[in-house]
Amino acid sequence: LLNPNKIIKELPQEMYMSAALFLAIPEKDEDRLSVAFKIYDYCSTWKISLPTPTLLNARTNYHQLSSCFKLNIDDDLRSIYHNIENMAQISKYGWGIWVYLWNIRASGWTIRWVKWTAGWVNPWIKVINDTAVAVNQLWARAWAISVTLDVWHKDIYNFLDLQTETWDIRKKAFDVFPAVSFPDLFMKRVKSDSDWTLFDPKEVLDVTWKKLQDTFCEEFEAFYAECEVNDKIKLKETVKARDIFKEFMKTTVETWMPYSFFRDSVNRVNPNKHAWNIYSTQLCVEIC
Repeated sequence: LLNPNKIIKELPQEMYMSAALFLAIPEKDEDRLSVAFKIYDYCSTWKISLPTPTLLNARTNYHQLSSCFKLNIDDDLRSIYHNIENMAQISKYGWGIWVYLWNIRASGWTIRWVKWTAGWVNPWIKVINDTAVAVNQLWARAWAISVTLDVWHKDIYNFLDLQTETWDIRKKAFDVFPAVSFPDLFMKRVKSDSDWTLFDPKEVLDVTWKKLQDTFCEEFEAFYAECEVNDKIKLKETVKARDIFKEFMKTTVETWMPYSFFRDSVNRVNPNKHAWNIYSTQLCVEIC
């Protein structure tokens, strides 16, 4: 480890030993030293690999050892900027973040009952992107913020264009890691070459008093079908499922993004579904 003046302050083995001593603190007095040596042995010989935040923070005054944090942004200005400030504080100490964006209303819906005034998802992603770049984690670790949008969100085509070299460059966000959330129903319709309906989340909530994103598996499929035939939902848009999937694959070939998140598969095996559902994941996807 070099300090800012390029003077060596710590060797790798010293780093592993410091982290091991810290991680052994909760052990019983008689076991603490032996556990520390065991952790050191496993780390220093690369039998295990500790997350970067653990190695960075275990021997400092910043005792947060987790790698990733999850944020669900609600559809109001206070929630959006409050969460962006949270992202800056979280990112400052080298932790990855994944952000779920479905709640944000799509382009064309109302703001304070004025029709067609709502923007769209991508400008908020750009603010998130610039926040990630500005908070540089002391150059100890590259920032990592993943943003997830569901494939039935009305802004999905713009979202897929987030990092391509077409369209307006001022609306791009090249430093975040986008991901698309796919339900089983979408893949069924791709397979059968059927239609797919895009919705504005705020309109669905205003009309049905229920959030589409809060349902999964069979419950989602039933509610989604109800929304498709609900004449009170005006902003819905019908497209071919395969067209969206082709655009997704084309974008992946061009940019290596976005990631895929199969929400029903994850929640079907979620051991904590009695407590809450899983709406998205981070880059490594092992968090599920």
